[in-house]
Amino acid sequence: MRLKLTLLMSLAAFGVWQVITIGGGQLMAGGQKTSLAEIVSTGIGYNWLAAMVFVLLVAYASGARSVGLTAPATSPLKTLSLLWLPLLYLVAMLLVVLENGWPPQSVILFTLINTLMVGVSEEVMCRGVLFKGFLTRFTIWPSLILASICFGLMHVLNVFITGDLWPAVLQASAAFMSGFGYMAVRIRTQSLWPMIIVHGLWDFLVFMAMPTHSATASTPAPVNPLAPMMIALPMFLYGLYLLRNTHRDYGFMSDTVSKSSPLKGLPL
Repeated sequence: MRLKLTLLMSLAAFGVWQVITIGGGQLMAGGQKTSLAEIVSTGIGYNWLAAMVFVLLVAYASGARSVGLTAPATSPLKTLSLLWLPLLYLVAMLLVVLENGWPPQSVILFTLINTLMVGVSEEVMCRGVLFKGFLTRFTIWPSLILASICFGLMHVLNVFITGDLWPAVLQASAAFMSGFGYMAVRIRTQSLWPMIIVHGLWDFLVFMAMPTHSATASTPAPVNPLAPMMIALPMFLYGLYLLRNTHRDYGFMSDTVSKSSPLKGLPL
C-alpha cells in the first residue's frame, strides 16, 4: 500500500532524518568535537548509511516517481547541457586535487563512500521527500524556496559535531546558494538522479581538495572565510536563470494546481 505523502509527514521524516544524521554522528564521534574532514575520511559513516536507508524507505513507500527517483524527463544531451556549470565545478576541483596530489587510498575510499551516501541521502530528503511535501500545500515557487532554505539551515546543525558555529553558518549559506542551483536542475529534469551524482562527486572532490588531504601540504593554508559563499554564488545565479518561467512551465508539479488547469500535464 502506497503512503500518501503530506507536508506534516515530510516534515516529520525530515526531523527523524536529522536526528539519525546528526545524533548518529555525535555517537560515532564519542561526544567529542571533530572536523567533518576527519569523520568522512577515517571510516564508514554509519549515521549517513542509516539516514540514507531511512529516507529511501520513505521515498519508495510514498512512490519513488512522485519524489523524483525516476529517469530524467529530458534527453541525455539536454540533461548534460543543464549540468554544464556543476560539471565545470567538478573539473576545476579535480584539477586542484591533481595539482596538490591525492591523499592515501584509504582516505580516498572512505571519503568516496561517505560522500556518495550523503549525496543520495540529502538529495532524496531535501529535493525529493521534503520538496514533495511542500508541493502538497504550496505552489512551486514557495515550495522550492522553502526546501532550499531547509537544505541550507540543516547544515548549521553541523555545529553539534564540529563545535564551530561560524563555519557552520557560512556552510549553511553556501549550501542554500548551491542547493538552489541543484533544485533548478531537479525541476528542469524532473529527476533527482543527475544531482545525486553531482552532489556526491562535488562533496568528494571538496574534501579531496582540502589542504589537510593534500599529499604535499604539511599545514592547512589560510582560507578566506567567505570563500564557500563566493564559490556558490554562480550556482545560485544559474539556478535563478534556469527557474525562469517556472510557475508557467512546471506549476503542474504542485498538488494545489487544479486537475482541470491547463498547467496539469504540460510537456516537459
